[in-house]
Amino acid sequence: MKKTKDTKKKEEKMETKKTPTPTKLTRVHLKPQTKIHKVKPGENLYRIARKYGMTVDQLKANNQLKNNNLDINQALKVNI
Repeated sequence: MKKTKDTKKKEEKMETKKTPTPTKLTRVHLKPQTKIHKVKPGENLYRIARKYGMTVDQLKANNQLKNNNLDINQALKVNI
């Protein structure tokens, strides 16, 4: 099939189209996904926090804990 002048011009136009550049960047704040961890005998805040890649302060904040005391079978929100 022979290319006509019109199809050549259309192809050239298609090749020279530029993608628009964003004018403003926005930050996206994603909330970490959480799951529930049940406290087992012998566990403490430090050990649980390390297991999930968190700090003790983050773990306490996620669960509104005022001190480091835990109860067996206590449910804690942890980041995954």
